[in-house]
Amino acid sequence: MQLVPLGMVIVTDGAADVLSAASESATSLLERHQRCDWGDMPKLDKTLNDSGLAHGESVMSAYNTTGGRLWVLTNADRTTTKILKPVEA
Repeated sequence: MQLVPLGMVIVTDGAADVLSAASESATSLLERHQRCDWGDMPKLDKTLNDSGLAHGESVMSAYNTTGGRLWVLTNADRTTTKILKPVEA
């Protein structure tokens, strides 16, 4: 199984608030994302992520927590991964 290289991880203030409200850690979401568990996304988006990973494109996961929805985005050059609320995109 190919792992997503995360690079530097950035957690926005909004995402930190959601994680705190949900009593979840950024680490758990990052581990899922890194293992290509794209979370709560349509099948087509998951397929596009699989292709993007193989072809050096950005990849995105979406997770519904009790505190709200969060996105995990890794840029195409794999130098940065950001955890954010959708409204922060």
